[in-house]
Amino acid sequence: MKSLQGAGKLFLFVLICTISIQSCKHDDGVLPTVVKSWNALELKSVNEVPAPVGRTEEGEVTMELLSDHSLKFDFHIHNLTPGDALTAAHMHFGNAGESSGPVILNLNPAISGSAGTGIVKNLRPTLVDTLMNQTIYFNVHSTQAPAGIVRVQID
Repeated sequence: MKSLQGAGKLFLFVLICTISIQSCKHDDGVLPTVVKSWNALELKSVNEVPAPVGRTEEGEVTMELLSDHSLKFDFHIHNLTPGDALTAAHMHFGNAGESSGPVILNLNPAISGSAGTGIVKNLRPTLVDTLMNQTIYFNVHSTQAPAGIVRVQID
């Protein structure tokens, strides 16, 4: 029997390493699917009740409710008044044109300038049902408009 030499040993070593690495590959299983999505909903300062005086901010929010009971979101605000800074984003019960309703979900976004993003995990089934079937709105707060700078209905 002929023994392996130089390049043959290297090839065998690389082959064994490749097989070992592939066999250790982690299988994430089934990835969550989108149950409901809200795409590019128009955020406007005039939708806030009461609307912040003299403000013209607008923007958009996109959200995805996933089958693993998580909510992904991403929002951008345009024309943010100089010196103002975004501070929070929430979902509230309430109809369009009505005063602020109670917060049902604090989103705790990662804010960067005039945008925010995040994912809220492990939503209770009752909250998932609320997001899919109730009259609610999304709004963003800022240092100069702590009650809310922009708002949009998501129902």
